[in-house]
Amino acid sequence: YVRLCEWSSMNRTTTILNMTRYCYCTDSKSTDPDNISCSVPGPTLQMHDNTAINVIIVNELTGAGVILAPGDLNVNRYKDMDITNLHVHGLHVSPRIDNVLLKINPTEADEPHTQSYPYGIDYHYPGTFWYHAH
Repeated sequence: YVRLCEWSSMNRTTTILNMTRYCYCTDSKSTDPDNISCSVPGPTLQMHDNTAINVIIVNELTGAGVILAPGDLNVNRYKDMDITNLHVHGLHVSPRIDNVLLKINPTEADEPHTQSYPYGIDYHYPGTFWYHAH
């Protein structure tokens, strides 16, 4: 489950509160309203050679529903980045599955959109690889 989570950061001189950022959760928002199952970065996926894994992304992000008109001062600024996908680095997977242009749309009428990523890992060199949203 991908959604926006509040976070705070504090050091000796500065505190940042009530910011939002993408977080990855193992439970749905209805099951985990306090984001206890969430983390940034997302959870670690440990796999061995000859492993098949199906990663399902559920987009629980919701935008503000504001439509900007041409000429609006905010038209070229980030606004409600609520479309997501999944992209991996280092894994030898099909570009048909690892499509960085794929759009998983945001939740509409309390119905989240999902996308399945069926990764088949054959022989693979060992290493640390990472994934992120686009």
